Amino acid sequence: SCAAYIQGPIIGIIVVDYLIVKKRKISFRSLYDIGEHHAYKFTNGFNLVGLGCILITFITAILFVYNPASGVIKSDIFMVTTGSGFTAIMGGLLYWIAAMTPLRKYMLRDRNEIEFE
Repeated sequence: SCAAYIQGPIIGIIVVDYLIVKKRKISFRSLYDIGEHHAYKFTNGFNLVGLGCILITFITAILFVYNPASGVIKSDIFMVTTGSGFTAIMGGLLYWIAAMTPLRKYMLRDRNEIEFE
């Protein structure tokens, strides 16, 4: 279903963001909105890099893997990963690639404060 094509990349992005990009570090000051710490506040509440990864993954999956509206399987990878597996892997991979570009500064805001594991 289309829900798998939205939820899949979100799951992949969350895993990559926590494990790889932020290296399992959580900013408690930002998490509980203490002081002027804003590690988790993005553009009007939306992480534009994450949304871009979701959109690219969604379009790629519809065009090249499986179209849930027509029921047409376009790639054999669908038989192995299903729609949600493919989109989770691709969404996480795109987010990881974005973290290796200058977009990393946007993704890792306010990281100079004390962090706990």
